[in-house]
Amino acid sequence: MAVQEEGQGLRLTIENVDAEGNTAKAVIINFGDGKFHPVRGPLYDAQADKVVNDSTAWIIRTEGGKVVQTLISEVSADGKTWTVTTAGVTPDGQQINNVLVREKQ
Repeated sequence: MAVQEEGQGLRLTIENVDAEGNTAKAVIINFGDGKFHPVRGPLYDAQADKVVNDSTAWIIRTEGGKVVQTLISEVSADGKTWTVTTAGVTPDGQQINNVLVREKQ
């Protein structure tokens, strides 16, 4: 993932390779203002994100105006654990209910 400043927001460029070797690339402009902004990527076409407080942010992703994913990102009080809870659907309609936890080593 690459991050760079973009106006008053951040441009996130994410490239992934799945188990079958298929690649996907998404470019997301993160403004943190709670408004929907266009996204270039394979799974959704717009995203709204908002910083709730010093440790929590939320993201809503849409495709064709329909909400397809919601994410809650939280950093623990000690700053050592990052948790992202994702709910929604994949482009083929399969349910997503994931919790990703990253511990600082």
